[in-house]
Amino acid sequence: MIHYPSAKDYNFAVMAFDQSVLSPRFRGGKPKLARNRPFVYSGGFSRVYVVEKENKQIVLRCWTVDLSDLNDRYAKIKDHLDAVKLPYFVEFEYIDECIQVNGQKYPGLYMEWAQGDTLATFLNKHVNNS
Repeated sequence: MIHYPSAKDYNFAVMAFDQSVLSPRFRGGKPKLARNRPFVYSGGFSRVYVVEKENKQIVLRCWTVDLSDLNDRYAKIKDHLDAVKLPYFVEFEYIDECIQVNGQKYPGLYMEWAQGDTLATFLNKHVNNS
């Protein structure tokens, strides 16, 4: 079982982005900041950082608990989405050694940013539209 970093430790690592984020998918990117701290969403056993790269936004997702089957789970999801080729899914990649925090490497997820309402907001807006 892996002991994952705290929110504070992840934030410090993201602030040292060029040294801490190991995946080439994020090279040249910088974390989006709010009040001199990384702009982050949390929930779903993860922290989701918005990264600005080449005039677009991408996502770095870091887990806060050990979900031991992440690699297998994301591989299956990717295989299925690649097979169905639906136009509304964004590109993503699970990365085993994505970020280094306090000298230890942790997995992460690269994902394109999808602009729009969250699922909860969308459902609330359209709850009466069958």
